[in-house]
Amino acid sequence: MKRLSDSSQFDRSIMRLAFERLERIAASALLFVGAAALIGWIVVELYVTAVTAD
Repeated sequence: MKRLSDSSQFDRSIMRLAFERLERIAASALLFVGAAALIGWIVVELYVTAVTAD
């Protein structure tokens, strides 16, 4: 028969691993959004510079 504490420890381990994976996904998504914003800002700056050049 399985002890309740073994199951609880196993569940905690699974939840910790799931949380760490979710944390990595969130960090990657945030990094991607930041990189896209930086690239967009550079493109807009270059466009404004090209359009306003006389």
